Amino acid sequence: MTPEGWLVAPVEQLFELQLGKMLNKEATRTNPTFPYLGNREVQWGRFDLSDLRRMHFSEDEQTKFSLRHGDLLVCEGGEVGRTALWRGNFECYFQKALHRLRPLNSRATSEFMLHFMRFAADSGRLANFTSQSSIAHLTRERLAQVEVLLPPLPEQRKIAAILSSVDDAIEASQTVIYQLQVVKKAMMAELLTKGLPGGHKKFKQTEIGVLPEEWEVAKLGSLADIAYGLTVNGQRRKSAKRLPYLTVANLQDEQFDLVEVKQIGVLDGDEERYAVRQGDVLLVEGNANIARLGRAAIWTGQLPLALHQNHLIRVRVGQAALTPAWVHLVLGACAVREQIESHAKTSSGLNTINSTVVAGLTVAVPSPEEQAAICNVREILQARLTTESMSVSALRAVRSALMSVLLTGEVRVRVDEGGAA
Repeated sequence: MTPEGWLVAPVEQLFELQLGKMLNKEATRTNPTFPYLGNREVQWGRFDLSDLRRMHFSEDEQTKFSLRHGDLLVCEGGEVGRTALWRGNFECYFQKALHRLRPLNSRATSEFMLHFMRFAADSGRLANFTSQSSIAHLTRERLAQVEVLLPPLPEQRKIAAILSSVDDAIEASQTVIYQLQVVKKAMMAELLTKGLPGGHKKFKQTEIGVLPEEWEVAKLGSLADIAYGLTVNGQRRKSAKRLPYLTVANLQDEQFDLVEVKQIGVLDGDEERYAVRQGDVLLVEGNANIARLGRAAIWTGQLPLALHQNHLIRVRVGQAALTPAWVHLVLGACAVREQIESHAKTSSGLNTINSTVVAGLTVAVPSPEEQAAICNVREILQARLTTESMSVSALRAVRSALMSVLLTGEVRVRVDEGGAA
């Protein structure tokens, strides 16, 4: 049911639609070029202008494919319907993978339409207009037919202002997260090579770089027990005794996801040999993305007793020289990452390492006290990152809830007297 005072109109009655220019490499090689936007530059509600590509546009094409303040760009493929509002103040054009929506009249504002497109995509409304012949895409003809639920202009402006304020809060938190990540990376690189500020005056050259003179350097396998988990076989499948079983899917970045934990049948000796104990570090032996190869987390004993699969390599600290937190930390250090990547083997597109490689990793070994102090710095920064990430998640939930009631008229906004937002 259409809310009182609202209209339903197809996009083609509200906006001029224009598909962008097809790539022309030959013309680009021999003629002047201009910056243009493609699918990758269009994010929800914003543009990534950090690395603009260039292409030739003739004078007629410059008129046809130019961007003005207030134009909307909508992705034809990829994440179908992803939309951003152009507010740029420089000459720029757009590629065929994008639709440009330019208001035809004063019935709809670009700001309102920006939020409506996101709501239409999130709620599945765009799915009815998306071609699924091969790769999902939104043709000009289908986009033109998308029906827009349209309140009066004052309400459009008010609704857009409310949703934009939430978007601004999300962007501010994401900016803080990015800055914290930069600070964390730089600070940890400094601490992992020079130690605590002012703590060391002499340094030495080692096989993993310059380190404080007081630090030791050792093979990880000489200070910890390295072992694979169990392999599923017919006997275990038939066993009546079953225990929780950690797989690669349970090991996310720096933590364990225990929403879904498989059960595995066990044989005599499995509990002693393959159980994970509090403080064990588990890392993944294979990943298609080499940057994520060897991602690790510390087991904190969330389950009373759990085993781990053979695609997870367990590192168990056996003496006071190393702490689990330090092992986890150095596995992500540049010097250790270089060793992991240099030993990675590729099989069917999967980068892999084995327990021998892990045991042979050369690691820096400060005193236990300095290990604890450096790890504490990291925990403080990580806690702040977690807090900001939770804030973003909460704001996104608020935005979703607001879109569902404001853009359908379920909740009507109050507009200032005189019709101003």
